[in-house]
Amino acid sequence: SVSPKQIKRVIDKNQPQITACYERELKSSPGLRGKVTVGFVIGADGRVRPPRIVSDSTRNRELSSCIKRVVHGWRFPKAEGPADVEYPFAFKPRDY
Repeated sequence: SVSPKQIKRVIDKNQPQITACYERELKSSPGLRGKVTVGFVIGADGRVRPPRIVSDSTRNRELSSCIKRVVHGWRFPKAEGPADVEYPFAFKPRDY
């Protein structure tokens, strides 16, 4: 299956998409913070099966929906078989 290093590389490359989801919600919910853990399966073809929210301490439905949508569009390297992944995204407002 896809190695943890390959998974991390794709997540890091796509982190700006996750940040954009958060920053969009931060405009309407100042102080929004917490952690959203997403679970997903990477198929042998490198495509992400529909992701699920494992936990969400932000309790912001729009944020978690945006994250699921973004992650579902990611592409990973092809592999011998599927890989099951759970990944936490932590959010806190920047101090200006």
